[in-house]
Amino acid sequence: MGEKQAVHSEKSLLEKKVKELRTELERARQELRIRTDLARVITSFTSPEELLPNVLNVLCDGFGASGGAIYFMEKGSDRITLKATYGLDASYAIRYQEIHLGSHVTGLVAETGEGMIIKDSARDSRSTKGVVEILKYRSAVVTPVTSKGEVVGIIALISETPDFFTERDLKLLEFMGAHISLAIVNSFLNQEINEEKTKTLDILEQVDEGIFEVEVPAPIDNLEDVEKVTLEFYKNAVFTLVNPSFRRQCGNDDIVHGTPMYKGFEDIQLFRMLKEVLRNGSVKGIERRWAGEEEHLFEVSMVLMEKEGSIKGVKGIRRDVTKRKKIEEELRESKARTELYMDILSHDISNMNTAIMGYLDILKERIDKDSGLKVYIERCGDAVTRASQMVKKVRGLSRVQKSGPELSMADLIERVQIAFEIVKAETPARSIQLELKNGGTPIFIRCDEMIDELLTNLFRNSIQTVDKPSVEIRMEIREWEFNRKAGHLLSVTDNGEGVPDSVRERVMKGIRDSEKDTEEGAAGKELGLLLVKSITERYGGKLWIENRMVGENRVGSKIMLFFPGMKSSGN
Repeated sequence: MGEKQAVHSEKSLLEKKVKELRTELERARQELRIRTDLARVITSFTSPEELLPNVLNVLCDGFGASGGAIYFMEKGSDRITLKATYGLDASYAIRYQEIHLGSHVTGLVAETGEGMIIKDSARDSRSTKGVVEILKYRSAVVTPVTSKGEVVGIIALISETPDFFTERDLKLLEFMGAHISLAIVNSFLNQEINEEKTKTLDILEQVDEGIFEVEVPAPIDNLEDVEKVTLEFYKNAVFTLVNPSFRRQCGNDDIVHGTPMYKGFEDIQLFRMLKEVLRNGSVKGIERRWAGEEEHLFEVSMVLMEKEGSIKGVKGIRRDVTKRKKIEEELRESKARTELYMDILSHDISNMNTAIMGYLDILKERIDKDSGLKVYIERCGDAVTRASQMVKKVRGLSRVQKSGPELSMADLIERVQIAFEIVKAETPARSIQLELKNGGTPIFIRCDEMIDELLTNLFRNSIQTVDKPSVEIRMEIREWEFNRKAGHLLSVTDNGEGVPDSVRERVMKGIRDSEKDTEEGAAGKELGLLLVKSITERYGGKLWIENRMVGENRVGSKIMLFFPGMKSSGN
């Protein structure tokens, strides 16, 4: 009897162990299934919107939980945000969309970074009454999700059964949380990359310029034989990036990642540009394309892409410059026609003025000195002289704008004195005096023959503004610095009323409006001062016109010219 009892007891013990082993085996099988399903989900979904709900579904199903939630936290934030739920009442997602760190069980785990089990929410003071009422849960397990040692979120599972979750569940969930966190963090990173990619593509979609990158299969290290390398590049390089504008320029939507480079360019022109970019590191050229009988011009800029000292490809921009080039050509033709018409007109007017002056001289000789007609003839002569001077000014402006300066050294003081004598001889009937300060020492300036036009027009401007028998011109030259350039400042004042405000403003802007020349003589003054301004800037200088008394041009004006790089003979 005792022997049978011992055998029975041993059998019961053995059955108990077998049962425990079966339970353990089933538990292990369950854990393996959770891990397998989790691995499948992690490798199947890349976006957070797809990954998080599927991860939560696997965990709730594997642990037998009635529901769950995943919260994540922005770096530096003081709260966690709900990202996914499973089996929870909809009102929970509305009320607890965000939870402050330290609040509720989930916020406490996020703050401390330590996992937690709620055995029975009815007896555990850490449970929040509002959450319990909505979810009607009795037990819960919550674990942190960490990345690089920092808490980035939490995973929470709940059950309607008390004491449902064990320490083993917590450890398993923490273990899985480490793998889940990597997948989740990567999914968020992938989402950011895709969003940036989408933004970039949206920007590229709106850009008019064709943007492209091409790479060769193997880096190029040796550039000794440029012809050979160019040919290999031409044959093997493929596009790694093109935007919609580039495809439109090519008229080919099939140009995508991996398309040979030569399919996106005109062959011969591409070969030449490749050779240039391989030699110099960059190139800028014009590509011609034909769409039927219409020619299109594209400006192509390319630079090398290098990695660790080797050439891996080129990137660049292609712009459609057809309209721009056409407009530039039309402007060149228009300018040439305008200059031709100006030359013809100036030449013919000069010839007519010469003829008129000849007839007036003959009339003056034949008319009696006491005749009143002589006064009118002299006035006609003055008008013709002014017209001739205006033609000279217009031709001078044209010369300044047409040709680049060829500068040489000249004595400014000497040129001032010569210009003054020329202007004085033009108006013998008037008394014209020049007071030249600092005029004893020669001052040299880099200029050309247009300096005489500049100075004579300065003096003529003073004569035109002085409505008195005697013209008094004061000129001063002194050392000056402008925009960190050393030079000299030439100032001119006179005893006249000054330059009208309307003329001064237009001259300073470098424009002329004949419709606004309402003041007598304004047109001549304006042209002369525009010529002075143009020649001064031709020498790299600057012109100013100021009222001698602020806001009152009738008291007289001061014209100032800055010439850079001048020096006196003493220096």
